[in-house]
Amino acid sequence: MQTAPNGLPATNTMDINAELRKAEQKEHGFADMFYKAEGRLNRKPYILRVLVLQVVGFCLQLIGLISGAAAAGGFGWQVFCFLIVGIPSILLLIRRLPDLGRTGWFWLLIWFPFVNLALLVYAFCFKGTLGPNRFGPDPLA
Repeated sequence: MQTAPNGLPATNTMDINAELRKAEQKEHGFADMFYKAEGRLNRKPYILRVLVLQVVGFCLQLIGLISGAAAAGGFGWQVFCFLIVGIPSILLLIRRLPDLGRTGWFWLLIWFPFVNLALLVYAFCFKGTLGPNRFGPDPLA
């Protein structure tokens, strides 16, 4: 083991910086998993989280249908469902696109018919860029 001039073990600052970046990439809870727009998200967590949101959305719509909330206060119920499912879905896509080498602003393409389907197929099926890119370190590294 090498020692520095001060008698302490020598460390490589590049290794320390890489470890700090990895620690920052870790997700520490529900809000970090679904309500964060920074960083890169690889394919597997993206697909799993979107599936969880779809199940939650289905359950919310079912609850609204059974309770009559969707019919009685339809717009309010839809806004509530959008806040619970829609916003996190958009934020997940915003994090997925940088892993594919695209800017998060590409999420706006979901508003265009047929282009939105192609964008979602791209997000679900294509592998992210290997290694770090201009949006940050590789989430698999």
